[in-house]
Order: sequence, then C-alpha cells, then structure tokens
Amino acid sequence: MTPKKRIYVAGAYSGPDVITIMGHMRRGLALSAEALKAGFAVYSPWTDCLLHFQREFTLEEAYAYSMPWLEVSDAVLVVPENAAQSVGTQAEIDRAHALGIPVFGSLETLLVWRDTP
Repeated sequence: MTPKKRIYVAGAYSGPDVITIMGHMRRGLALSAEALKAGFAVYSPWTDCLLHFQREFTLEEAYAYSMPWLEVSDAVLVVPENAAQSVGTQAEIDRAHALGIPVFGSLETLLVWRDTP
C-alpha cells in the first residue's frame, strides 16, 4: 500500500468576533474533511480548539504546536477565503515555501499534484 500524503490545511482562524471565527472554522474543517475523504492524511488546526477544553493556550503556543506538523507535511492546502488577510496563514505559507513544501489553493490542484507520476 502506498503511504498517504501528509497534508497540512492552512487558513484563517481568528477574527474580530465569534461569528467570524466560527465561519473560518467551518470552512477549514470542511476542506480538511474533503481532503481526508480524498485519501490524504490531514492535519487540521481547527481541531486544536478541543484542546482548550483541557487548558487555555496562547496564540504563540498554538503556533508552536502546529508548525512542526507543517514542517513534516508533504504539501499545504490553503483555504482560499481570507487567507491573504490572515497573518498566521501567510506565516504558514512562507514557512512551507522556505522548506520547499508545495502549497495549493484548491483540492483539485492538490489532487493533480498527487496523481501526477
């Protein structure tokens, strides 16, 4: 069996109000689920909110926790909505580029990359 490609899903998370944050989470989780159904091993930062039920985390701790997952990923899939305005998403994209990890703006282009010999 061929190992699954590890995909880090990046996108806006925080926002000025809870409605915005929930919208970012919904879009991020939806794209993460689509990538999972397409056969990828997915890291989705939006599931980290569950850790907050155990103890409160700072934004810096969240970045420090998720970045090592990005660094061992085969590719990054970006949720397109609001990614350009998200400082965290831009930092993730910059880190991926620095490591030579390909970054994709849609599941379709990610699938083409995966399926191209």
